[in-house]
Formats: sequence, structure tokens, C-alpha cells
Amino acid sequence: ILLSFTPSNQVFLKNTIDLPATADIADMDTYLTYLYILDSKESTIYRYPRIDGGFGEKTAWLKEKISISAENSMAINEDLYLAQKNSLTALSRGKINPWQFESSATPIEFSGIFTNSTTASVYILDTTNKRVIQFEKDGKLQQQYTHEKLGSASNFIVDEKNRTIYFTVNMEVLAISVE
Repeated sequence: ILLSFTPSNQVFLKNTIDLPATADIADMDTYLTYLYILDSKESTIYRYPRIDGGFGEKTAWLKEKISISAENSMAINEDLYLAQKNSLTALSRGKINPWQFESSATPIEFSGIFTNSTTASVYILDTTNKRVIQFEKDGKLQQQYTHEKLGSASNFIVDEKNRTIYFTVNMEVLAISVE
């Protein structure tokens, strides 16, 4: 069972989903009417369509073989971005995009990733170096934002409209203005 929340009517619903018995879920995210699940045991990404009461039959989304581990995280807009400890891969329609993400002078340690259908950029949390790195969706490095408390962050989101990074440290939500 998967619990979902609909902001428009503020309702929580139990949804059914058919996962393989051997699945080891590393991460999951949604885009439009689809749920994407990273299965590190099978090294694949499943895509489930939304239906009444839950999700329909899964399809294998990847068209190319890639390595997926329990340390992977992902974020989705029109493309799917897959982050591992020291690498970031963009995938489109199940295939690896040919371009690469720029590197920074200080090597990036990927602790988290954020983008969605309303953001213009892809953001990386690097707790080792206490920063959030902003990339254009085609991999060009735009900005880096540093703050001492980012070294303890466990999750984050970015509100581009209000130029604010929100992140969690222990049970507290903190915010950094990035004017």
C-alpha cells in the first residue's frame, strides 16, 4: 500500500501498487500521472501509470542497461536525473543523455537531488562540502550556495520563485535565502 496526498482537496488516500516481491526500493518520484521507482536489486526503473484507487501495471522504463545501487536518488522533470555518490546521469525516455554535467573545482559528493516540473534547474545537495549546486537542465553549472548547516542536511527542496532553499536537519526545517 502506498499513501498519497492530494493538495487540492487535502485528502490522504491508500493506493494499491504491485511491486515485485524481491524489489529493493532505493528511491521513488512522480511526474505527471506516473510513479517512478528505482529498484536497486534489479538495477532498473519501473514506471507505473496512475489509475483509480492506485497504480496500474508496471513497465520497465529503462531502454539501456545502467548500474543502480541502494545509494542512488532521483528527481524528475521532463528528464529523469539519477544521482550516485560521485556521478549524475540524465536520462530521457529511458536512455542516457549524451551530454555530461560540468564538474566544479571541488569534486561533488552527491547527497541528494531536486528538480520538478516547475523548476528551471537541477539542484544537488553536497553535504560533504556544505553546499547546494545549481545546474541548468543541460548540465551547465550555474551557481553554488554554501552554508555550514548544509553539512548536516538530510533532505532539501528549492523554491525558485522565492529564491529559497529549504532543508531538514534532524527534525527541523531550515531555510536559506539565495538572493
